Order: sequence, then structure tokens, then C-alpha cells
Amino acid sequence: MLPCVFKYLTGYDCPGCGIQRSLLYFIQGHFQASFSTYPALLPLLILAFYFLYQYIYRPANAAQILSILSFVAFFAVLVSYAYKMYFCFKLGVC
Repeated sequence: MLPCVFKYLTGYDCPGCGIQRSLLYFIQGHFQASFSTYPALLPLLILAFYFLYQYIYRPANAAQILSILSFVAFFAVLVSYAYKMYFCFKLGVC
């Protein structure tokens, strides 16, 4: 796994910490472990696959759908990070 530069410099997880391990679990078929490691992976994967789909097939309402999927993915990352940081500061498990 690649080290996180943000965590190395600050000592705190970044919003993307855990995505590599979660993707590895997802590829191996360990979906529950993938979700518990980084819950925002699924919305990000859906966004990435739809981005590729719209690049190839160019559907009419692609901009609207990409906007919605981007918002959902951003919100998932934000909530996941806030949850992680809550336990980091509250319980001291960073």
C-alpha cells in the first residue's frame, strides 16, 4: 500500500485514507470488510463507472446525473471522514 503523505505530515487520516485497502477488499470479494474500511468507496466507484459510461455513450442527461452522483460521492466521503475523525478525537483511536 502507498503511504499517506497527509497522515505522515500531520499525524491524522486524510479523507481518502483507507481507500486502497477498501478497493483491495472489494476486488477480492470481501464486501463487508470493504464497506467497513471505507464506506464511501461504493459511491465513488459508481461515479467513476458512470463517468466512463457517459464518455463512451454520451447520454442526453449525463451532466445532471454526474452532478447528482458527484454530490452523493462527496457527501459520502464527508460523512465517512467526519465519523472517522469523531472517533479519532473522542476515543483517541487514530
